[in-house]
Amino acid sequence: MSTPNLNVLLTAAISTYDNLAPNTPLLSNINPGSLPFGAVARFQDDYLQALVGATNVPLPVPTSFVVWVQNRASSGVVGVTVTFVTIGAQQCFLGPGDVYLWFDAAKSSGFTALSLTGVGGTIPCQVYVAG
Repeated sequence: MSTPNLNVLLTAAISTYDNLAPNTPLLSNINPGSLPFGAVARFQDDYLQALVGATNVPLPVPTSFVVWVQNRASSGVVGVTVTFVTIGAQQCFLGPGDVYLWFDAAKSSGFTALSLTGVGGTIPCQVYVAG
């Protein structure tokens, strides 16, 4: 593998609010910190169309270590199938606005294929892949 020239940084903050209470009080806040990842290439498409017959997502390198998929549709479901090096193909389904995220900063494993399937129609998805 070539020398990393891209830095992918995963940062997160998870906050819980009570939207029915006055002044929406903060109930909890978790900040797991951030994970850096040296990548050699990336692929991004903010409106990739997931077709009914499955859409293969181009990987930037043969084995990738970061994937983000968000269902951008207001209705409809998208299937996300990721083929991992160690455990094979795994599938999950995302409803409107749902997100799938997998990030391996240690590069101890990875995935070699990613496909999206629109359930019942074409579904727009935001996709980010790095490796």
